[in-house]
Amino acid sequence: MKYKIAIIYVLIITFANQVFADVIVSDSGKLYPTQVCKVVYPTTIEQIQDIIKEAHSKQKKISIAGMRYCQGGQSNATDSINIDLRHFNKLLAIDLK
Repeated sequence: MKYKIAIIYVLIITFANQVFADVIVSDSGKLYPTQVCKVVYPTTIEQIQDIIKEAHSKQKKISIAGMRYCQGGQSNATDSINIDLRHFNKLLAIDLK
């Protein structure tokens, strides 16, 4: 069982940062499909910064996806770089003050 979990974890990490070009993203109800330039799955702040720099240099819009619960397609921009934050899920700091 431990090995299966480890293999699944490795597969998730391996494919978490894969880029899928010319894809369709949609809202939770699949009512507003939108073609985006690509979808990226960053796991670090540095990767997000690089994505923003790339978008700026290519004059692309950025759209942000959290858990994709939006029901009106508001967060998806046509021909944008879609940043899917589902894998950006690590606690970075806690301020106890």
